[in-house]
Amino acid sequence: MIAGVACSSGFAPDSGKARLSARPGAPSGSLELGAHRLGLGGDRDGTVYAPPSYLPGAGIGLLLLFHGAGGSAAPFVNAIRPLADEHGLLVLAPDSRAATWDVIGRGEFGADVDFVDDALGRIFGRATVDPSRVWVAGFSDGGTYALSLGLINGDLFRKVAGMSPGYYVADERTGKPPILLTHGVNDIILPIQNASRAIRTSLQGLGYDVTLLEYEAGHQLTEEMAEQAFDWLTA
Repeated sequence: MIAGVACSSGFAPDSGKARLSARPGAPSGSLELGAHRLGLGGDRDGTVYAPPSYLPGAGIGLLLLFHGAGGSAAPFVNAIRPLADEHGLLVLAPDSRAATWDVIGRGEFGADVDFVDDALGRIFGRATVDPSRVWVAGFSDGGTYALSLGLINGDLFRKVAGMSPGYYVADERTGKPPILLTHGVNDIILPIQNASRAIRTSLQGLGYDVTLLEYEAGHQLTEEMAEQAFDWLTA
């Protein structure tokens, strides 16, 4: 098992506050190989990981990754690091400002959106990121957050993956990125029928291309789930 954390609940209809402004461009700085702290947020900061195959100046794919409630970025990045190496991806994993992401814990978008925007801006300023390969994913509360920001910012994120998400908050959406949902059929924290199956029905009704992968698992991110999510993102 890679991760397994409880998910809290919440809802906020104001999607306008979740628009991200950072975009890939010509970098003016440089990025070291390996895993490093972002250096933006003190104790609650985040991790950026550049694989050994990263070549400055060559376009690379970027995965924005959100941890679950009560978690943090560093162990999550460490767990998926072999997959980032295999697929040659930059990984940007911010820490939530509080125990979970703003719209889930506080009922509104706010500090986490600002922090994510700053973090993306820093990476876009240090690495040549291929705009056609910018993706977002997350697990549990992070899955909910990835779906929400991904739908609202579908002009930035070309694919969106929610792993064991609870719901999404996106009454105002941009673009139509393909969506991947992964979920354990034995999940008692976020039962699949009320979570990913309901999300699939809702998003398909809005015209999205949605893939749902179901597993004999509980509320956890297994190695198989993570591998298939990376394969889907990079296909």
